[in-house]
Amino acid sequence: MAGKEAAKRARAKGEEGSDVEDESPTKAMRSSFEALWAEQMGQMVSDLSTALEPNIKTLLTAHAVQVDKHVKALDAKVEEYAKVSNEKLDDLSMRIEKLEMERTQNDAKHKKEWERIDKPLGSSSIPKSTSAANPTSDFTREIDASIFKVNCENLVAKSAVLLSLSEWLTEASMEAGKEYVLEGNELGKFFTIQFSGDYDTAVKRCTKARQLLRGNDGIWKRFECLDPQKKTTQLYVGFDKNNKLLRTEYLSKRLLKAIESVTGEDKGKFQLQKKEGKITLEWQSLAKIEVVSKEKADIKWVQSTVDKYKIDKDAILSAYNLSTGSDAGVLWSS
Repeated sequence: MAGKEAAKRARAKGEEGSDVEDESPTKAMRSSFEALWAEQMGQMVSDLSTALEPNIKTLLTAHAVQVDKHVKALDAKVEEYAKVSNEKLDDLSMRIEKLEMERTQNDAKHKKEWERIDKPLGSSSIPKSTSAANPTSDFTREIDASIFKVNCENLVAKSAVLLSLSEWLTEASMEAGKEYVLEGNELGKFFTIQFSGDYDTAVKRCTKARQLLRGNDGIWKRFECLDPQKKTTQLYVGFDKNNKLLRTEYLSKRLLKAIESVTGEDKGKFQLQKKEGKITLEWQSLAKIEVVSKEKADIKWVQSTVDKYKIDKDAILSAYNLSTGSDAGVLWSS
């Protein structure tokens, strides 16, 4: 029995060894095939890449050209939009200035209205205007810091104006009839927000309301109301200005446009302080409008800045006079 079991084990071992010997050629063939397949696939990929490379370059070049066209078209649209926006802002500024001028002319024709404004308005809490509201000296009168002027392009009801402004003034914790009153005709284009209290208190209330005219996002509040024909009309809320200040702001903006058009410099290089009539170039003083009278205004230049940037004053003066329809005073340099 022991001999038979040993023989079986020997036969089994021999068969197992035979299988191992049979598997060795199969593994070798498989490895060879895999190597050949990998080589052929690598060659195919290489050939395909070589064949596609010119087409890919052509496609990429064509795509780059299209992208460049789109970018240029977009730049042109942005530039056109900026131009239109600037024109609209300029037109809006002109309309506001025109309304301001019209307002002061209208005030001069209605002395009784000025006298009414200068009297106590039913309560001793409403301050008298320190400007004395004298229409004959409106060109250089003292500016009243306790009021806002509200101008409208169309005739509107005072109640509609008050309703439009109430949200802003309520936000400033002010109530109509207590902290302020809206002055003006029941139907008109020009109104005044007069803040109450003594003059200093009224100025503080006006300043508080002014701070809320612009939101945290830097955008100014917009006011609108319906006129008697149910059409929407915009309200322009601004600070009190005399005619000299109005003229200074208007002419300084005209001068800036003339300088920009003649020099061709990037508009971002110029800065305008319209209340002072000053224009700077890269924050260096360049020019100033000095309003002498209703009919006369002089342009003053800083010669060192003019020389540094090679400013053509004569060309600018011509463009300025053309845009304002008048002749500026004698050029002055320092």
